[in-house]
Amino acid sequence: MSSIASARSPTRTVDLAGVRSFLLGFSSTLILAVLVAVGAALAIGMANEGRVLPGVRVGGVPVGGLERSAAEARLRAALPALPDATATLSVGGDATPVRLTDLGRSYDPAAMADAAFAAGRAENPALLVLVRLRDALSGTQLPLIVREYDPAQLDWLALNVVLAHSREPIDAAIKRGAAGTFTVVAARVGSHLDASQVRQAISTALAASPGRDIQVEIPFTSRAPRITTEMAQTAAATARAMSGTPIRFIEGKDRFTFSSAQLAALMTIGFDASGSYRATVNPLAVHGAIAALAKHVDRRAVDASYRWGARYEVVPSVTGRKLNQPATVTMLLTTLQARADGTGSAANLKLPVSVTQPHFTTASAQATVGNIVRIGTWTTYYFPGVSNGFGANITIPAQALDGKVIAPGATFDFWRDIGPVTVER
Repeated sequence: MSSIASARSPTRTVDLAGVRSFLLGFSSTLILAVLVAVGAALAIGMANEGRVLPGVRVGGVPVGGLERSAAEARLRAALPALPDATATLSVGGDATPVRLTDLGRSYDPAAMADAAFAAGRAENPALLVLVRLRDALSGTQLPLIVREYDPAQLDWLALNVVLAHSREPIDAAIKRGAAGTFTVVAARVGSHLDASQVRQAISTALAASPGRDIQVEIPFTSRAPRITTEMAQTAAATARAMSGTPIRFIEGKDRFTFSSAQLAALMTIGFDASGSYRATVNPLAVHGAIAALAKHVDRRAVDASYRWGARYEVVPSVTGRKLNQPATVTMLLTTLQARADGTGSAANLKLPVSVTQPHFTTASAQATVGNIVRIGTWTTYYFPGVSNGFGANITIPAQALDGKVIAPGATFDFWRDIGPVTVER
């Protein structure tokens, strides 16, 4: 007899009541833990009212439990000295080193004390609990706050850089020497700096590389002089070309020379009507120089005369001459301009003069010297005194009349023939 058995799957019964109990217990525990944490956080806050919360460090310096002012004082006393560095300011090739400590680079204890006091005092209550518990268990490390510069000291530095490197442009100059030389004094380029731009350049560099040696290119604007060195050199070269070689004026056997110094005095150096800076000849100065030359060239005709000594001798006549001043001015201006242009270098110029012949020539005197016979003599005795100009009124006319020849039919006039009566004579 066989038996037949039926198999049934086991059935697991869920204990809902137990689950509810577990969840209720877990929730209660969690709520209790939260309440405990909140209570602890509140207790920590209440216990440290007005003080930095426990566990807070700034740069490794513990400041927990301290009032804000005490925390700032501790940071000032405990923090090590900051390593110094140099900011090298470069302005157009001129380098000026500045120590960062001189710019006021230092810790900012007040800001660090504020940060420490704010730690664990978040506005979000949930975040506040977590932060305070974290501070209590493991502490909070806050970074150092370093002020890279003091704004007032940076402003002062920027102002000093501007004052030290801002300068007016200086025109080139040409100095004249006593011997007619022309020496160029070089121009200087000016510079303009803006204090706000200087400050911005330095502060940007400090922010980019805090605490390290830095190079700072300071912006500036160049200011060109009106007369550059090159302009002055060109003008001086032209002046030297015109005046470097003396000019000799020739009239017969006579020579009249304008030295380099005299020619240099005729030059004007400056801006002309077109705005070009160059050396030119001053026409008024040339007219004056030729007028002065005429005083040496011009002369009246002098008749031949005789000299009485052991025998009769002929004193040669002198032809009169008068300088053509306008023609001489034109000739000199043309010569100097040719030198300036490089088209000529004449050093000898023939003077244009008009000649006046004497009434009694040397030839006439020589032809008649053998016919001269002394017909009489006269001696005047006098005592120099106030009445005769201490002798001048006698000796000077006598010298003027000595050797005077009166041609047949001519007349003798004392006042005319003694020449002009002047103080100079």
